[in-house]
Amino acid sequence: MKTLRDLTLSLFTGGILLFAGLTVNAATFTVNTTTDTQDATAGNSICADSIGNCSLRAAITEANALAGADIISLPAGTYTETLVSANDNANLGGDFDIISDIQIIGAGSAGTIVQANAAPGVATERVFHIRSALVATALTVLIEGVTIQNGRYPTSIFGAGVRVDQGTNHNVTFGSVVFNANQDAGLGGGLSVSTAITPTVTITNCTFSSNTAGSSVTGSSSGGAGIHINTASTVNITGTTITGNTATTTVANSFGAGIGITTSGLVAMTIDNSTIRNNVNTSVTGAFVAYGGGIFFRDGNLTITNSTISGNSATGVGGGIASWFSTANPRTISLTNVNVTGNSVSNNVNENGAAGIEVDNFGTGIATTNITNSTIASNTGAVGSTGGGVFNWSEAGNALMNITNSTIRGNTANFAGGIFNQSDATGNAVVTLNRSTVSGNTAVGNGGGIYNFGVSISTGLTTIDATNSTISGNKGANGGGVTNEINTGAVTTGPTVNLDFVTVAANTATANGGGLQQISGAINIKNSIVADNTGATGPDIFGTITSLDYNHVEDVTGGVFFTSTGGKKGEARSFFAMPNDVTGSDPLLGALTNNGGATETHLTAVASPVANTIPSGTNGCGTTVTTSQNGASRPQGTGCEKGGAERIAPTAATSSVRGRVLTPTGRGLMNAFVILTNTNTGETRYARTTTLGYFNIQDLPTGNFYVINVNSKRYLFNSQSFTLTEDLDGLVLTGQ
Repeated sequence: MKTLRDLTLSLFTGGILLFAGLTVNAATFTVNTTTDTQDATAGNSICADSIGNCSLRAAITEANALAGADIISLPAGTYTETLVSANDNANLGGDFDIISDIQIIGAGSAGTIVQANAAPGVATERVFHIRSALVATALTVLIEGVTIQNGRYPTSIFGAGVRVDQGTNHNVTFGSVVFNANQDAGLGGGLSVSTAITPTVTITNCTFSSNTAGSSVTGSSSGGAGIHINTASTVNITGTTITGNTATTTVANSFGAGIGITTSGLVAMTIDNSTIRNNVNTSVTGAFVAYGGGIFFRDGNLTITNSTISGNSATGVGGGIASWFSTANPRTISLTNVNVTGNSVSNNVNENGAAGIEVDNFGTGIATTNITNSTIASNTGAVGSTGGGVFNWSEAGNALMNITNSTIRGNTANFAGGIFNQSDATGNAVVTLNRSTVSGNTAVGNGGGIYNFGVSISTGLTTIDATNSTISGNKGANGGGVTNEINTGAVTTGPTVNLDFVTVAANTATANGGGLQQISGAINIKNSIVADNTGATGPDIFGTITSLDYNHVEDVTGGVFFTSTGGKKGEARSFFAMPNDVTGSDPLLGALTNNGGATETHLTAVASPVANTIPSGTNGCGTTVTTSQNGASRPQGTGCEKGGAERIAPTAATSSVRGRVLTPTGRGLMNAFVILTNTNTGETRYARTTTLGYFNIQDLPTGNFYVINVNSKRYLFNSQSFTLTEDLDGLVLTGQ
């Protein structure tokens, strides 16, 4: 059943344009039978089997034989492979082979189902195979509005749902497609892109669910149960859910990686407005470590925005995301407005790593990780795990991690509940924290919040640089807030932690160093507060802490150092005090809460001894550091506050605006940005909502007219406006 039309192709609900600019005679075939039959005469422009029906296979065979970009209209129904022709690439039987430019347009994934067998785990073929006849040929293929299910490939050849391979510069698009219950014995349960040369793959509004991949052959690999990319390519994923996929490595000397997504090669991947959740990666004793329950990304560039990676697990490394760089090329991972929550790693005899995010740089190039406006929370590591939230590791090349306006909260591991940073050889491992909070993390061993760990044979730098940040409420056996050490022996240089305008408060150690534990290397503090911490020895600080002036340390007991001022030469102290440091008094910190800005902070009381104590223009106040963690300019008064938060200088009369941001169903909305603009002065203040949706913006000039808005990736909010005459409590902003 064939019609011809002169077509400039502009396709589907997401507005994706394919074959743009082409005007060709394209055949449109409308399938009218669910039976798997072959076309009677390929290439005659008529889709008809021996009794005149147009089946899906017959339509593909006819389209393969014709020039031009052909369209197959696939009505609602279940289309099951029954013709047999093992592993051919000519669409004779088994999987549906696409070897020319084709669009397959279904009636919606709920109604149009294409399957290799009526039951999962039975078929011996995949569902679709996209492959050009020649290596140098490019295909443009669209599959839209269908479910692809029950494909199975029983050997380690990749791809059970769809395999894309031979050809150059393919452009393959999947729109509103469900990949369900496909099973591969190696890699790529749902989708595999392998051996094709520089393809572009676009995945929009799709679902990958209950697909599996498993290695049962010694030395082989398993992974990518949802998506497997094994070639240099561009991959764009939008509005997609990857959930409930599993991979299992069952034999020794086998490797498991990336159950939701796994990549290898120079892949440029973007993921936006998507969810990767509840994917499981396991390996048995004797198998190599399983990397990446949610994503395993190797040697390419990855950008994730406005997405959630949650509830994934791996036996070994990277419950949420594991990345591995092994080349000399510079590589970047960027996360913006991403929640990495509730992921886990279980024990593996070979290696145990981070539960949330792990970045390993084995290569000689620079691996840069940027985490911005994101939350890494409630990730859990088993015994032996390192880095409940984040693990940054370098060998020959540099591993540079920049964490900005982000929260590392409530993660658990054997070592380093929040952040673990390590250099093993010649490369530098550097983590930069800016306007970020590390809170409520737990380590069984050292470093409840942060563990900066150098290796004695390393010549590279192992450095944590934190500015305008807060380390609060973390727990560990040692170094409740921060541990800094090298693994063996005395060295002339070692790991370094630099804290500038940082608050270290309310952390707990069962042994040494409730706030800061310095074992080897150096912890340098500047313009910072260390207070209200608890430890058996050295509640606030333990070991040699180096001051760069203008700090407030509440309790300096618990270590040995030589003070330069305020005592006899050789007097036992744990803090090298500078002339403008203050010790022995309470800085009067408030509770950890939203005091403005993107992350939670401890705001000091009006009468705090740290108020306005760093003169403007001194020690970076108002020069190199011009904004505080809670979004206030520095300084507000005659000088800057110590620590992460700056108390906004009161005017003749000030008030606060407190309220709650709700979803359309009335639940508190976490991590939404509240934007308050003073229309009289033009000043804009920001706050991020707490777990239950609350916000609090203080010290606002009264008598001014304000406009308040909410920025959320999920909901729309109407702005509200008012003249502020007194404290405004109970303001409710509800999304729609």
